[in-house]
Amino acid sequence: MQSLFVAVACLGTANYLGYECDRYLCMDDKDGLWNIFIYYGKDESGTVGYYSAGARRCNGNLKETFPGYGGNKFSSMVAAEDGAVYLSAFDGTTSKLYRLELHDVYDANGDLSLPNCTYEAFYLGDFGRNVWPVSLCEVSLNDGRCTHYNTEIRDAVPATCTQEGYKAATPTAVTAASSLSAAQ
Repeated sequence: MQSLFVAVACLGTANYLGYECDRYLCMDDKDGLWNIFIYYGKDESGTVGYYSAGARRCNGNLKETFPGYGGNKFSSMVAAEDGAVYLSAFDGTTSKLYRLELHDVYDANGDLSLPNCTYEAFYLGDFGRNVWPVSLCEVSLNDGRCTHYNTEIRDAVPATCTQEGYKAATPTAVTAASSLSAAQ
């Protein structure tokens, strides 16, 4: 069965196979996270242009089915400054928010060794019933010491974390846009 990409994020540049490449992550509908590397240079015939240095699939623990609606998947990803990627995954009822931590492996030359890469997904919460699609635009990291997750995101307010839970900045602030209003 054919697999489809459901979300894409750019992670900046990385060394891969001796090339300085732009690195993109693409989530497929089978929970595979693909690393795609594109560089500007010459091919074997000497033609200058943009070329793919490679694409490798990383496996992880995400278990989403990405059913979408009307043939569209309605999911998005954005990279954070700490190397994690945030995924908004529409499950048919709501958009769920995940933090994906990449476990990259590098060789002796400092290049990514992609056959060994994996990722770990952490469920952070959802945006509420019938709130979709949600497009992630930016992730701002706060101090990150809070361990109280799985809060419905639309109810989150700027807060600080205490032993009991949140008190009036969430551990991560996600800027998102939804084209449909919530059905209350």
